[in-house]
Amino acid sequence: MTVNADTNVTIAAIILAAIFAICGTTAITVAIFNSDWFFKSPNAGIFTFGLPRLWQRLIYGVAGMLMLISAFYILTYGH
Repeated sequence: MTVNADTNVTIAAIILAAIFAICGTTAITVAIFNSDWFFKSPNAGIFTFGLPRLWQRLIYGVAGMLMLISAFYILTYGH
């Protein structure tokens, strides 16, 4: 079985788009449902340290939307 360069790019684009889609969906879900387990974790405070919860939710909601848009762009034009 031979694999050409186009197949590798397509598989890589699908994997990258899937990662972006999963991360974006998680960020939007957490922002909508105001999940304490996420916003109280030390890693979530890296981007939103010291901001009120509403601003944290807005930032992660916008970041999630940008990730979903990026996933769609990769799937549409990434081949």
